[in-house]
Amino acid sequence: GIDASVKKLITGQYPNAKLMHLSSTLIEPALKETHNETGAVVYLNIRHREFDQLIVIDGKLHFNNTFEYRTPEDVLYYALHSCEQLNLNTKQTQFKLLADATEFESCKELLKGYLPNTATVNRASDYQYSSFFSGFRSHELYTLINQYACA
Repeated sequence: GIDASVKKLITGQYPNAKLMHLSSTLIEPALKETHNETGAVVYLNIRHREFDQLIVIDGKLHFNNTFEYRTPEDVLYYALHSCEQLNLNTKQTQFKLLADATEFESCKELLKGYLPNTATVNRASDYQYSSFFSGFRSHELYTLINQYACA
């Protein structure tokens, strides 16, 4: 959350402002994307020294958490542990990666070595984006760009 005085300042200046948690910008597009799918999809949003993990099974959110990590092996460990706790077969589960952090590439390579159905997330195709964003890969700035999905 944010400090009450900051919230008051924001809502005083912008009465129609909608304040939401960082995870909202991950959860809403994930649920929209998977609402008709069967099976499990694990989203990993890799940030600097932290990553968010969402697990959607049969179109329903089953798990959401943020973990601290130091190495790509930490990310792999938490991903495997969460799958084990939910009895998910990692060979059949889809893993979708997104990130803004420089650690993304090393994490992606390690995860792809152990999790065969790993791919990077693409921005939603049902929205038009400014040409400004063409300079970024589809998995970058995902939480910033997808705030519209929560509006």
